[in-house]
Amino acid sequence: MAIAKQKRAIRVLKEALEKGEKITGGQVLERAGYVETENPGRTFSRDSFLEKLEEAIPDELALSVHKQLLKSERLRVLSVSKKVDVVKLGVDLSAIGCRLLGTGPGIFGNMSAFVAEPVDESRKHALDMLYKIKGRYAPVKIQGVDPIDGATLDQLEREAEEKREIVERFKKYPAPVKKKAKK
Repeated sequence: MAIAKQKRAIRVLKEALEKGEKITGGQVLERAGYVETENPGRTFSRDSFLEKLEEAIPDELALSVHKQLLKSERLRVLSVSKKVDVVKLGVDLSAIGCRLLGTGPGIFGNMSAFVAEPVDESRKHALDMLYKIKGRYAPVKIQGVDPIDGATLDQLEREAEEKREIVERFKKYPAPVKKKAKK
C-alpha cells in the first residue's frame, strides 16, 4: 500500500515538474492519496522514497528542466513612441536581459515593441521542491550562543540580583482576576 502511494506521489511530482506546475509537498501527497495529517518532510526523507524518486526523476531530467528555466521567456508588448530608435531600444532591452523580437503598428500613434523577457516562477518552484526532496541543498547550520558562557561569577550574581529585584517588585501587584464570560 505504502509503495503504491509512493509511486503515485513520484508520478504526481514528475508530472508537475514536466508541466512547470507550482505545487507543494502537501499537495503532492494529497493527490497521491495520503491522509492530510501525513508529514511531507518525513515522507519525502524516507530512504525507500528517495530511492524510487532517484529512479523516476534522475538528476538529468531536473537538469534539463533547469536549462529550460534559464531559457524560458514571456512575450510582452510595449507601446513606445515612434520617435524611439529601434536599435537603441534593442540594446537597452538586452542590457536588462530582454530581447526585442520586432516592432509593429501600435495604438494612439505609437508603435508596439514585441519583447521576450525571461521568467518562469512555477518551474523554479518545482525544481526547488525537487532539490529539497532529494536533499541537494546544504543543511543550514545554526549556532546558538549561550549568554552564560564566558561570564564571570560576579557578573552572574549581579544579573541574578537584578532579576530578583524585578520579581519582588512584580509580586507587590495582585494578579488580574479573570472574569467569567456571560452565557
